[in-house]
Amino acid sequence: MRFPVIPVVVAAGTSAVGVIGNKVLADRAKKKITDLQAHHDAEHAKHRDIADSTIAQLRGLGVRQQSALDAVTPRLRAFAERNERQLRMRGRQVIEGGEVPANCQIDTSPEVSGPSGTATAMRGIASTAAGIGLSGAAYATVVKVATASTGTAINTLSGAAKRNATLAAIGGGAKAAGGGGIAAGVRRLNTITVVPAVALTVGLLIKQKSDEDRAVAKFDADVKKAVATYHRDTVLLRGVDSRIGELLAVLAGMVRRASDALDRLEEAERAPGRFDLDSDDHAHRLHTALQLVKGVVELAEAPVMNPDLTLDPSGEFLVVKYRDYNPESTNA
Repeated sequence: MRFPVIPVVVAAGTSAVGVIGNKVLADRAKKKITDLQAHHDAEHAKHRDIADSTIAQLRGLGVRQQSALDAVTPRLRAFAERNERQLRMRGRQVIEGGEVPANCQIDTSPEVSGPSGTATAMRGIASTAAGIGLSGAAYATVVKVATASTGTAINTLSGAAKRNATLAAIGGGAKAAGGGGIAAGVRRLNTITVVPAVALTVGLLIKQKSDEDRAVAKFDADVKKAVATYHRDTVLLRGVDSRIGELLAVLAGMVRRASDALDRLEEAERAPGRFDLDSDDHAHRLHTALQLVKGVVELAEAPVMNPDLTLDPSGEFLVVKYRDYNPESTNA
């Protein structure tokens, strides 16, 4: 029986087309995804560098804040201990100290990780098998319902007589009866096999392209979303850097002024008669030192940012308050 030869050839041909087509589509999709991943990684690297710089600045700010507290609060505390009786009698309270806030964590983990490779299947063989199934179904149907040219039902025949009668029926009948005979039957079975196999191979390639286009589109959307997040966070981190610079500048100025005020307060202790709150000059020196040390403590405790990287508004308030601070404007 000749018709199985063609399905074998079709299987090889459609298999080759399917494999090559699958590989081309897969390679294109992988290249697009690789390019998108490279773009994402480059943007993430830039964002991570900026975040690392901000983290280093936050740590530096914490060190400076602690140093500021250590520079003034122990001196004021020691002064209060030496003059405890006068301060208690006058109801004066001296700042005990402060605590540097813990810095917020900055998450620099990537938003997108590379997808796994796409497996390429040999769909040509599967499509050809489907085609052979169709030809087999056609052959079986003819066996069941057709009759030979002699008028005998084909399903009552056997062997070569059954096979030849079936092929002749598929070919339009015996040549003697005006049909195409066995040869025509073989050609028609081959057509039944080839057309579905080729059609299914093309269909599977189209489906694969559609699936991979969707995968690439989704990955592209994920990368764009991640990059937008990096850009947004970078802008926020620039704001944090600026706030750190402002706090450091104002804090340094307040530490100098507080230290000078403490120097003058301690001078009053060394003067004849020592420190005396009944003296307007001494009371003024204490008031000035208290206000300036209080400012140092507030700046040292100032939070810079929230967990979402937005600036903490209290930091801005303190920067504005103490940038040009005048303790003379407060009440003793």
